[in-house]
Amino acid sequence: MFVAGGDTDRVYRYSTVGYSLSSASYDAQRLDVSGEDTDPRGVKFNGDGTKMFVTGTDNDNVYSYNLSTAYDLSSATYNQSLDVSGQDAYPTGMTFNGDGTKMFVVGQKTDSVYSYNLSTAYDLSTASYNQSFDVSGLDDLPRGVTFNGDGTKMFVSGESNENIYSYNLSTAYDISSASYNQSFDVSGQDTGPTGMTFNGDGTKMFVV
Repeated sequence: MFVAGGDTDRVYRYSTVGYSLSSASYDAQRLDVSGEDTDPRGVKFNGDGTKMFVTGTDNDNVYSYNLSTAYDLSSATYNQSLDVSGQDAYPTGMTFNGDGTKMFVVGQKTDSVYSYNLSTAYDLSTASYNQSFDVSGLDDLPRGVTFNGDGTKMFVSGESNENIYSYNLSTAYDISSASYNQSFDVSGQDTGPTGMTFNGDGTKMFVV
């Protein structure tokens, strides 16, 4: 499990048994990303763990790192960045479709999810802005975004109303086809949810 720390400008790694949080332990691996951004807000990996991506709200960029050993932060080296300030000046989270040819960024400044096409999978230098989807009707502080495995459901975490929102997409990973479905209130656990993810089959959800 990997967590981005905005206060310390680091990404931290925790070891777990399966998806059991009770088994989680910090394994002393961390990566200082302050050389790129002093306010990291989200972290994602490509499918095989050899590329890591971090959203930075200080410079409004998404940053990529190469890992010579999969999921090993000690092997990470900075690669490149993508400036998303043209879409939002406070990006708080990001994710990819299954094959890395689409990237999605959620922006808190304009309360929208943005999609980018990547002509080379997971290569930020090939990214081009595609379209946006406004989520302000449900929450004006969106913080995280993720999809189910086939791209027909999108989930957005909202800090303002302390909910996780789901949207149905009639066309996989096409946010122009998204329609609101339902929400789940997490205020009983935390009043400022900033991100969420699922296990592989969607039977467990994790909120930070």
